[in-house]
Amino acid sequence: MSQQNNFKKAFFDSFKALCPEINKNEINFLNQNSRIVELKKGAVYLDNSKVQKSLGFVVKGLMRGYYLDDKGSDITISFIKENEYVTDYISFLKQSASRYYFICLEDCILIELSYDNIQQGYRNSKTFEKYGRLIAEKVLEERINRVEKLQFLNAKERYNEFLNNNFELLTRIKLSHLCTYLGIERQSLTRIRKEIHNNGTNVST
Repeated sequence: MSQQNNFKKAFFDSFKALCPEINKNEINFLNQNSRIVELKKGAVYLDNSKVQKSLGFVVKGLMRGYYLDDKGSDITISFIKENEYVTDYISFLKQSASRYYFICLEDCILIELSYDNIQQGYRNSKTFEKYGRLIAEKVLEERINRVEKLQFLNAKERYNEFLNNNFELLTRIKLSHLCTYLGIERQSLTRIRKEIHNNGTNVST
């Protein structure tokens, strides 16, 4: 199997995990209408005020979603790793300008499906309708979870929760990005890490 086929297989497997009832014709539609995109570290995948024309599935690499607040500060909203979708999904569905930026923290390989092809899939397939609904639910759940963590967990609890669910990201992201994602001042996070993080793993500076 070629490398490109391996990339698409990862996407198909993700689709099947959500919709195991997918049939051969639907897989063929995905294969014919999806495309592989390769981006270098530092590349901007989606720019603020731009419309996201395609839904991206990360096969390899890591991305960061963020926005600029009213003071011009860079606030991280998400880290998107392998087997996850990079999207401002509400804006994608409405085909309206995004308020967010998505940038590559590493060299990335994505599989993309265009908005038009997804809409065609919805019209022709109940499986695609289910897929779209499940992706929307997943994105909404992630947003709600982040907001509730900021509201109901203290700083130490938020960091511990991140460790429990995203430990493998610690060596792949900057401490400054983690601080804004968790809503913790750098000095406070450094203190928390010294208290509970004694196994030698470090976040990049």
